[in-house]
Amino acid sequence: MHSSVRALVASLFLLGTPTFAFADELFLHPHCFDSFRSAMLSGEGVNSEQPLVCDPNLLQLPVETHTWEHNGVMQTSYSADSPEDPDFPGFNGFNSYSPFRIYDMPDGGQLGLLELIFNTGGSGHFGLLAMVEKDTKGNAYPVWWQWAGDRCNDGYPSFIGIEEEQLFYSVAATPFRLLNPLDETDWRMQSLLQELGDDSGELPTLAGWRPYDDLANCAACCAGERVYAVGLNDGFSRTVGVKLDTEQFLNQQQGEHQACINQWLGSSEFAQLQRDDVVDIERWLPALEQIHNACKK
Repeated sequence: MHSSVRALVASLFLLGTPTFAFADELFLHPHCFDSFRSAMLSGEGVNSEQPLVCDPNLLQLPVETHTWEHNGVMQTSYSADSPEDPDFPGFNGFNSYSPFRIYDMPDGGQLGLLELIFNTGGSGHFGLLAMVEKDTKGNAYPVWWQWAGDRCNDGYPSFIGIEEEQLFYSVAATPFRLLNPLDETDWRMQSLLQELGDDSGELPTLAGWRPYDDLANCAACCAGERVYAVGLNDGFSRTVGVKLDTEQFLNQQQGEHQACINQWLGSSEFAQLQRDDVVDIERWLPALEQIHNACKK
């Protein structure tokens, strides 16, 4: 994150008054973020020196608006379907975003902290967090972004806030990911490699347990979130805690060891946590050792 952006974001959070985007005001059309969508599909980067491309034809596509209340705060999402591919008729996905905050800039522009979702026509919903600066002419520049995963596999990214010169955000987590909170392996890709015969043997995970086979890790197996902090001074990202959705966790059945872990969690000190309570990583890691001892064979 560029130093001037860090200073601006910190000052806006600490001193500024946020201007929230309501249902009747778009920060940008959802298809102005097609540069990110293309980068996700191609593996190429996004140039922060170039404005996002807002194709005039795509801007004609209708935008759906959804508004809801979360913890007493009104939130809004904007979504637009992608145009149909003439070679592959049918639904071709959508772009969607929800503004966490929209700030007025000293020069008359705006800075948006946005939570984005991209769907390419299948079941996947791939997430992205982005800070986008829009100037007075309507040109929008990406100044910071953080890719997320697909649905419960590190997807559904959400900004939390800024405190002590750190930006906090969360991503969705399966039981497997919650039991391996410091692990960043792309297990979806790893499972595909194993199907092709590339089996790496013993895994560096809690008790060597495997996702899917031993613990629930499907894209619909949400059981909480992992919480990250990004330093505004050094840009370093680290896992600082987890949120447990106890009800959803205990509903998971995938995996040979899941039933034992559910039994442990249901009788533990964590069973009574509220959905948005953050368990510090220093408190959670010793609990994982207890799970290991209780459920190892």
